[in-house]
Amino acid sequence: MRSVLLSMTLTVALAASTSFAQSIYDNFGPFEFNPYLECGSFDLQGCADDMIVDNGGRLTSFKYILHNQGGSFSGGSETQSWDIYLLLDDGDGVPELAGPSPDTLLYTNSHVSQTILFGSDYEGTESLFASNIVVSPGARIWGAVSGLGFNMGLRLNPAMPSVGSTDGNVYRFGETTDVFDVTGNGDSGWQLQLNAIVPEPASLTLLGFGAVALIRRRRN
Repeated sequence: MRSVLLSMTLTVALAASTSFAQSIYDNFGPFEFNPYLECGSFDLQGCADDMIVDNGGRLTSFKYILHNQGGSFSGGSETQSWDIYLLLDDGDGVPELAGPSPDTLLYTNSHVSQTILFGSDYEGTESLFASNIVVSPGARIWGAVSGLGFNMGLRLNPAMPSVGSTDGNVYRFGETTDVFDVTGNGDSGWQLQLNAIVPEPASLTLLGFGAVALIRRRRN
């Protein structure tokens, strides 16, 4: 039995050594002069964009960029609060936070009273290590945000994602529901990045060999 446990330990160690963190979706880019899509005109408004991931694995972090366009003269605020979400699409290609058949909620977090100066960007990073979320290659994951204040919005990228793909639409929902074809303005969508621990194929093979060895040992 000790030799079996040692074999399994070595198998897991080797598999772990051949797994690595990488972006499975990346729509980040220079954003100083990039356009933004307003997502804070109404109290109950939210926005969502899709990330079709290039690979599968255990999620480690999620990054996004918000922009505060407002000024005190127009009722804007430098103190913002919002909720951020990750949703697994149910197959219809439309983000659904609620309703009769909502998408699967993978992650959510609330940010309260964060300072974002007028005319400036906020780069948010969500740590997903403790959430134990595993996604499959080609999955459509929605990044969504709600609760932003007046004249707040999503910073867009005029280039296509460097990793993964997106449908080119940004969805705004809540008190008003709109679909924006951002490609019409030369944009690809919200600047989002999703990172994961991606196992090499050799890792899965080693784990399979270890499981077979354990089963055979027990039978003997």
